[in-house]
Amino acid sequence: MSIGNIARDLQQYDVALAYYREAAKLSGNAMGRVEAELNQLSLLVKISQWAEAKARVWKIPSLLSALSESCSSVYVRVNMAASLMKMPESNYARQTSLLLAQAMQQARNLRDSQAEAYALNQLGSLYAQQSQWFEAQKLTEQALEIAQKMLRK
Repeated sequence: MSIGNIARDLQQYDVALAYYREAAKLSGNAMGRVEAELNQLSLLVKISQWAEAKARVWKIPSLLSALSESCSSVYVRVNMAASLMKMPESNYARQTSLLLAQAMQQARNLRDSQAEAYALNQLGSLYAQQSQWFEAQKLTEQALEIAQKMLRK
């Protein structure tokens, strides 16, 4: 994964994809595999490889369901949602909102305010992308309120 990330930073996208694919194959745990798959997805989205990105979109949710509730699983769900939001079709809105709802619930169960604020902010971005301004503002303000409470502690 690290070599893939370096290749990505150097804009050697084919090399990065090859390393991410290898990391997904070799990963000994579910989280490592999900992270490698998500890195592939986000890179495919970045380089506008839509057909291959779509194939990844349908593969990853089954991997996510195998993860136990943890801070890491919250962040991978939010990261998946961020990639979905960059896809050219808007038919991922429902899947994106479900991922973010799961992420928020897990963050609340874990009492992880930072992860909850991150998920709320991303959900606010989704609503803004859909021109649902009132909901977007409300969610973004909730995220900001949580972040401000964390700073006061």
